[in-house]
Amino acid sequence: MRLLMIIFVSFFFINCACAQYAYQLFRPGVQYLYGHDLPVTDYTSPLLGIRLGGAACQVMYESLQPDIPSGDSSCLTKVPAFIGSEICQSVGQTSLNLGSDEEPSWLQLFPGSLLGSSWLATVDGNDSIYAKVDNLEWASVLGLMDSVKTIGLYTKEENGQLVPLYEEPPLQISRNYGLVQGVFLHWLGTSTGRIDLVGMSTPQVGLQNPDRQSIFQLQADDELHLLTVNTTLSEDAFYHEYREKINTLTGAGWLSGNTIRYFAFSSDQKVYQSGPAANTDTVFLYAEPDTLFLPWEQLSYLDKQPGELIADANLPDLWQVLTLGSRYFCEQPAKRLGAPFILGNEACAIPLFDALPGDDFFAFYSGPYYQNTTIGGFRFRILNYARFAEQSPCGNPFDFVVGTTSAPSVLPLHIWPNPVQNELNLQSPYANKGQLEIEIWSAHGQLIQSFTAFSKNTQIPVQHLPAGAYYLRYTLPNKQPEIIKFIKQ
Repeated sequence: MRLLMIIFVSFFFINCACAQYAYQLFRPGVQYLYGHDLPVTDYTSPLLGIRLGGAACQVMYESLQPDIPSGDSSCLTKVPAFIGSEICQSVGQTSLNLGSDEEPSWLQLFPGSLLGSSWLATVDGNDSIYAKVDNLEWASVLGLMDSVKTIGLYTKEENGQLVPLYEEPPLQISRNYGLVQGVFLHWLGTSTGRIDLVGMSTPQVGLQNPDRQSIFQLQADDELHLLTVNTTLSEDAFYHEYREKINTLTGAGWLSGNTIRYFAFSSDQKVYQSGPAANTDTVFLYAEPDTLFLPWEQLSYLDKQPGELIADANLPDLWQVLTLGSRYFCEQPAKRLGAPFILGNEACAIPLFDALPGDDFFAFYSGPYYQNTTIGGFRFRILNYARFAEQSPCGNPFDFVVGTTSAPSVLPLHIWPNPVQNELNLQSPYANKGQLEIEIWSAHGQLIQSFTAFSKNTQIPVQHLPAGAYYLRYTLPNKQPEIIKFIKQ
């Protein structure tokens, strides 16, 4: 009997150790995304996020939301994150600061408590708020079945009767996955609608919060499609110049101590005009080098949580909210900086209506969204994307990069650096077979040099050439000649 007691006690403590995070609101390292019922504007985010590290207590971000308690939904005010300004988690207990560092107001939760358990959660003014475990059921969490616990919040009448603060249960917590449903707790007792879990990163279910690495996760043969339109006006005529451009990714790397991310492309272009003063000739340019440079630190806001207030480094009074989900495209939620506004001593945020739009980003699709205007004429830029694997174009007016499902093809010829000062490097799998004929032409149509490349890696001295634009023309057996433009500095 004594042996059985020892085995039972040991088993109990082992289970307690294993279940130390059961019904915890947020798992460390897991990204959570929530939808909400509050009004969405150009200054707020439709989706809100949270991701905790391993520290016992962590400060949350500030956000911008309509001033619901005042009844003025048009007034946007700075508020703590939907879960509060700080969160502390330990085994069996979660503490949420619904106030600030200067005036903290802690809400105490014991999510692991048994069904029917109740406790004093916080004191709000003269009111004592109690929490109670109201329900325990087996339910679906984003398609994953789990045990879900419902915790209600109450005030207590003189006769001891508990009166619910909310018509619907304010907190539902899954045993293994965390907070499933909640409310804006910093407005304790104010009806704001529900906050529902729509995505999490472990396991990878539902919507995700893309960061810089996932947004710019490009691979060889990814394509970027652009259509640029420039309009030229004169006194009696005009013409539109169209540039249809397809950039195929050939390489990527870092510059300036890993502060600038670059993507090198091989670009094919079709240039043509329309209008009364248009030139009827169509120009085709093949395998021209093109490079996209990304100032990596300036894009650090993409790693933050949707709903987070971000201050402009150069203008401390200027703020923007990182938004996610305001525009959906190809079933991917857009990530972008919301419209800028000023937070001064005013009770409400002051929008800047004349500000230019921010950048839109999508998981596994990338590029800024441009909206250009010219006074006294027409100048606009349309950015197109097409996914060849599905033969379904989408993305206008955005600029996207997408990975294809086919295997990367072997590039006939790759040159670098471009622009060049001393030596132009050539790399081609056809060179060591003696199948690559090379010619260098000036911009005026003069043949400067011709030779057959016999080495996979070839260096061409160009330091003797005057600065300017040149064309490298190469020919493969039974192929049409192709041209790459390079610049001599």
